Amino acid sequence: MECVAASGKGDGESCEASVAAESVVEIEKIESSPKVPTEFVDFKVIYNKTKYDISFELDNTVGQLKQHLQDVIGVPQSMQKVMIKGLARDERTLRELGVVKGAKVMVVGSKLDDVLAVSTPSKQDSLPPFPLSGMLNKSGGKVRLTFKMEQDQVWIGTKERTDKIPMNSIKSVVSEPIEGHEEYHIMGIQLGPTEASRYWVYWVPAQYIDAIKDAILGKWQYF
Repeated sequence: MECVAASGKGDGESCEASVAAESVVEIEKIESSPKVPTEFVDFKVIYNKTKYDISFELDNTVGQLKQHLQDVIGVPQSMQKVMIKGLARDERTLRELGVVKGAKVMVVGSKLDDVLAVSTPSKQDSLPPFPLSGMLNKSGGKVRLTFKMEQDQVWIGTKERTDKIPMNSIKSVVSEPIEGHEEYHIMGIQLGPTEASRYWVYWVPAQYIDAIKDAILGKWQYF
């Protein structure tokens, strides 16, 4: 609003009062404007083979989700690792990571009691003559690994299908222990040219990790 005093001090004061009144009106309009409602998303968190129904703000971060889950699953925030298409960083929001209704989010970590009671990891063993089972993929589905050495293949089996993967097509195998459950690992089998193509397997017995890497990549991986 443009206000010009016609003449005299009185007109100037009247102009200032008019401008101030208009400012108050504008502030009231802003304060009374409707707020954008908070958007929630319903999904499942899988921890230690148990599923939890979670409803959480879509624009909140992974770090805030960890804080919320601390009371739900009993794992301290600092000990949680959230897996959403790979390891999710704390500063990313659920919206950025593409979490949608019905999605499954894997969480690994250890409770304080488990950390105190953790046992010494088992020694490294050779691959057993039978399929390795009792493991999970990132969707929480059961996974078994069968090593067909005579065919140079590893079979990745789920309830829905079995993929027969030539071992020489696998680019790398990475793994790390699950904190507080060092007798188990998270393992990523890279099926394509980039890290985005890693097939993640959870709760892999630690004593078979080296044998799996040897079987798929060969002894040359250490040189």
